[in-house]
This record gives sequence, C-alpha cells and structure tokens, in this order.
Amino acid sequence: MITGNIHYRYYLLLLAISFHLIGIFANVNRIGKDKIYLDINSEYFCYRRLNLTHQVGCQSGDDGNVGVLDWVRDENDLKYVEAKGKHLPYIPVLQLQDLTTKIIDRLVISKRVSGVIVVYSNETLPSEGFSPESSCPNDPLSLYSSSNINATEYQHCSAQKWTADNPALNLLYKNYEFPVLLVTDETDIKNLRECIEKFGRSEKNPSPTWPLCSAQIYTRMKAAKDARTCIRRNTMFNPLDIPTKYCDPLHSFNIFSPLFDFKPNETLKSQSVVILSSRMDSLSFFYDKTPGADSAVTSLVVLLSVIETLASLRPSLEQKRRNKTQNILFALFNGEVFDYIGSGRMAYDMRTGSFSPFDKSSHNLDIPLLDFQSLHSFIELNQLAAYPGKKDIWIHSDPVSNRDPAVNETVEELMNILLKTSEEPISIKSAPYELPLPPASFQSFLRENLSLPGVVLTNHLKNFENKFYHSFLDNYINIGFSANTSESTGPDPVTEHLSAISSRVSQSLVEILTGEYDPSIKSNSTTVQNLLHCFLINITCPLFRSYFREQDLKSLKDMDTLPMYIATYGLGRVIPSWWLREVLTITMSQSLGEKTENVSIEECSKLQSSTNSSTFDWIPFTNSTNGTCIRSQVFLGEALSPVFLDPNNPRWDLNYSTWTESYWEVPFARIFLKSGGVQESVTMLTGLFITISSIIIMKLFYRFNNVIPKVNAGSSGANLINERNVQC
Repeated sequence: MITGNIHYRYYLLLLAISFHLIGIFANVNRIGKDKIYLDINSEYFCYRRLNLTHQVGCQSGDDGNVGVLDWVRDENDLKYVEAKGKHLPYIPVLQLQDLTTKIIDRLVISKRVSGVIVVYSNETLPSEGFSPESSCPNDPLSLYSSSNINATEYQHCSAQKWTADNPALNLLYKNYEFPVLLVTDETDIKNLRECIEKFGRSEKNPSPTWPLCSAQIYTRMKAAKDARTCIRRNTMFNPLDIPTKYCDPLHSFNIFSPLFDFKPNETLKSQSVVILSSRMDSLSFFYDKTPGADSAVTSLVVLLSVIETLASLRPSLEQKRRNKTQNILFALFNGEVFDYIGSGRMAYDMRTGSFSPFDKSSHNLDIPLLDFQSLHSFIELNQLAAYPGKKDIWIHSDPVSNRDPAVNETVEELMNILLKTSEEPISIKSAPYELPLPPASFQSFLRENLSLPGVVLTNHLKNFENKFYHSFLDNYINIGFSANTSESTGPDPVTEHLSAISSRVSQSLVEILTGEYDPSIKSNSTTVQNLLHCFLINITCPLFRSYFREQDLKSLKDMDTLPMYIATYGLGRVIPSWWLREVLTITMSQSLGEKTENVSIEECSKLQSSTNSSTFDWIPFTNSTNGTCIRSQVFLGEALSPVFLDPNNPRWDLNYSTWTESYWEVPFARIFLKSGGVQESVTMLTGLFITISSIIIMKLFYRFNNVIPKVNAGSSGANLINERNVQC
C-alpha cells in the first residue's frame, strides 16, 4: 500500500496538473472565442421606452437572442423566413426598404424570428420616405387633447394628420420582444454577406445544411410593462442592499438667455417679454442615431443666427426699445419629442410660480420671476428646410385661442410684421385660420394659458414636407446640405435659405422691440454655414473645437455628429446631451456675453462665485493655460416632467409627460457558425463518454495500485536494490 505522504504528494501533483490544464483550456477558450465569433461593430439598436400606459421598443433575452441569418431580398425570401424555413429561429437581414411596420409585424406574427438586422450604407434616401412617427405626434398631451378647452373638432388630429403616410409609420410606438440592429459599416455588411453566402441560404445553395451562419444579438432591457411599474421597482427593498434601477425619467436641460440682461430683484413689466423658441432634440428608431437635420437643427441654427444678429445691434436697440422694458427671451427646449417635456416643464413652473433658473454648476440665479403675465407673445421656429420646389415658410396660429379678440389682434400684428416682406429665396405665407397648430412647443403654453398670443413658423402647410421626420435618415442629405460645403466655396442654397429666414425674423423682432422696420438688417450667412457643418457633418469642426481644451475633446473622437436625443442621467448616458448643452450655451454666450481675455479657468471660476445673476463660460487659447472668460445670462432650466419632481413618489395624476427609458446593459452583436441539433448531440455524447471513461480509468488505477513498488519514507535507492536482489 502507498504510504500517506506519497498519497498526499500524488494528489498535489494531480491538483497541479489539473490547474495547469484549466489554464491551458481557458486560454484555448479565449483564443477559440476570438476565432469562432466575429463581432458586428454597431451601437445603433432599438431600445425600450415606457410611459404611464405602455412599453415600446425592442429587447433581447437575458443571454441575448441567437438565430440563423437569412438575407431577405424579396417577397419569396420573406415567406421562407416566416413560413417555409426549417432552421428555426431566424434573424433575417433586411434592406432599409424592408424595415416597414407591415413586415416587422409579419415577422412577429410568424413567431419564427429571434431578431432583425437592418443593413444600410449607400446613403441614398428611399423615395417613399421613412418616418416611424405616428400620424399625430405628441397627441396625448397636445393642446387639442386637453380637457380644459372646447376643441373637439381638432382632437386626435381629426382635422389634420401631420406625418405623411409611409411604410414605417408608427414603428416608434410598437413593442417588439426581439432585438433590431442597424448595421452601417461596410466591413460588417461584407462579413454578413460572405458568411451567409458560404454557410447559409443563397441562390447557389437554396437548401443549406448545418453548420449555418448565425448571429447573437444582446440588447437586454431591465424595465418592463410601463413607467409606473419600473419606477416602483426602482424603490423596492433589496435584501442584498445592492442599488438596482430599472428605468429613469427622460431628463436634461432647457437653455435660455435674454437679449438684454435681467436685473437682480427686477419685477418684469406686464407683456414685456417676447419668447423666441426652438426645440433642440430629435428621435430615431435606433439609439444614438438621431441627426435631426430638419426636425431640430434647421430651427436651432436659425435661432442662433438671430441671436448673433440682434446682439450686434444691441447698443442701438437699447436706446430705441419701447419703454426700455421690452425684451426677447431666447428659449431652447429639450425633450419635445416625448410629449413636450421641456416646454411643458417651463409652462408648469410659470403657472405655479416656481420657475427657477440655474447655471451649469446648478447654482440658482437671482433672475426675475417669469410668469404668463410678463409675456407679450410667443414665436416658435419649427422645421425650416427648403425641399425641391417648396421654399415657402408658413405662419401657423391657433384657432381656439384666436377666438379671444385680444389674442387675435396681437396674433394679426405678429403676422403682419412677419409678412411685411418676402425676401428671396424665401416666401412667407399665412396658414388658413381654421387649420390647427402643428406639433409645437407653443402648445404646452396654451394648455396652461389660452390668453397667450403666438405663432409657429415652419416649412409645411399640412403634412410634414420632411419625409424622414424622427428618423435616422433626417440628415444633411435630406435637407440638401453638402458635406463639402465650406467658407471657401461660398454660401450654398441651404445656407442662403436659412440665412434669409434669420434675417426676416431678426427684422421682425427689431420692429416688435422698437416699432421701426429696418430691411437693411441681415444675418451672417457664414455663421449659418459653419453651424450647419458642425451639427450635421463634423462635431469636431474648427468652431466647436475652439470651445474646448484638447483633453476635453477625447470623448468626441468616436462621434461624427452629436445625437439630438434628450437621454437620461442613468449609466453615464447623459454625455451626448452634455456636449450639446455645452456647444449651445457657449455659442449663445459668444454672441451675448462680455469677454475678459487672457485669464485662467480658475480665475474665471472665481468670477462665477462672486455673482448670483450671471453665468460664465471659459474658452481656451491655443497652446496656453489661459483663455477667454465670458460673462452672460445664458442660464438653464430643468427639462424634466413635473410628474417626476419627487423621484421616489411620482405624481401620476398630473397631466404631463411620463416617458422613461429602460436601463440596459452594454449591447453587442456577433456572427458565428452554428452546428445542427445532431452535431450538438454527438458533441455532448462524446464529451460525456470521455468523462465517464476517465472516471473508470482512474478507479481501475486505484484498484490495481498494489503493483506499484512500496516505497517507505527514508528508504534509499541502494536499499531498494538489495531488497529486490537486483544484479547490477
């Protein structure tokens, strides 16, 4: 029998060999994984959002969804996936023209699909359009759905549908229990095509056999059912004391600035403030793919251009403005896509007397209280791009509030001022009196106060001219802007069109302030062109690069353009929204602020702490620790629904936006070869056989270990030779 020490050492040897083998197999597994899987480098996925009554969007299972890839080229391919194919489940690869509400619904009904991959790379826009919005955007919280007004003839867009009929209509508001991924990289598309051609169904191989080209898509969402449920789960007791969140309210900032600085402790005169507004957000079926060229950027650029134009005239306007009290408040609203989050919050705060502006360090500012009594009127800039043969700009007003003679009189005055001239290349026209307002931030203010006069400027009379509204295709190509446009090439048609609108709006605001019409006022087309290039082509353009230090720009290296999406504060996903806030506030303060040159960022911060009525931005010099400190009154307001003022106890009874976004883990997608059921069974049985055989061999080894020489502790090799009578 083997002695205890030898037995013990024997087991240590086996343990060491086992750990060595585990290390080898772990390394082999890592290397094998790299060789077996091929990653798809796309972060554009359909994600989940929830409101008080519904969940919409997409998600994968806890371990991701796996399916056999099948390239869908026509109706026959689609029928193969939804009815005929035998290698379930499938992940069809669709061309953009096949990403339609009807086709996705067919795939859902078939119950044979575990995911969808959409490929798009040629940058051509489908002629039939692609707008996944509803035909009546923001209907639940529109002015005409409010119970406070008598407007049954306009409820639920019964008088006018706004989003034109198109194949993707309503796609944003469907709920899909499988992931949908957008792939735009040429290399990834090539890998998908080659994998399917070699190991999938193709013209050369209509009946493929295992192994088959397959994919795994992981987009696990934590929230489910509706906003009320996921918010309640956020606050549930966790016995492990590990914070777990399932969703967050959509949340960002509104941005404001007066043309003439407000004075601390000032009481605003009645009807002394005109609001000029634009939205600053957009939406898409795919996360972070929200360029918003016409839905947001055109109006945003025009408003920034108007700010620059009026700021340059401020000394003379200061002397001429009526009663020395008339002022313009520039307002950029965030979250307007989701039932008017930003404008709804400001209107709520004004009604309740709780409008509380703050700076970028979240310090409250001593700025006069804005309320509805202080407002003279409201002018909103909406979609403003010019489409082929359609360069008209329409002035819309609200037929319900216009029933009040006093409101109607002011609205007519605004229209007459805006209609005074029609400069080339634009033509400004008045929409019919009986036509309701299109989706606009102005509706949020009318829901609180029907006595506020206002108008909305946009490029459509009835249906949106923008065929790609709230789509990832609402990009620079959609509005006709060239990626090669620069100062050296001169103004392009898009720049000229938006510059003309900016000039006309600037002239109108000057007339409202002073009573004088000055047609010589012109906006700088170079500014318009540079802003378009920065927002739509390259976020690291020279203009925006000049705002930041080089080390601050590192987080922008993977972004061509900034997503125009409100986002949340969860999981650090506020970063794109933070950059958008920064470039907008700095651009506004550049025009409206007072500059102090050659100061450090620390000195600029000290100036900020010394006042309660101003905000400060610091812009670095090139290759220097010093820069320009700009004092202004560009301030922030919450773009968070009043429902979520108390995050642990939402006010679900309030009639405001209830949109939230699900928490999700880092998504990924990869392709690989999947073996068939028979091969998988053979592999499993083979592994089981080897395991059982190993156990039997080890048992036999222990049973017959008496043939092993007995070695006692302390025995030498010579003693052993003598014991065995070995002749040397």
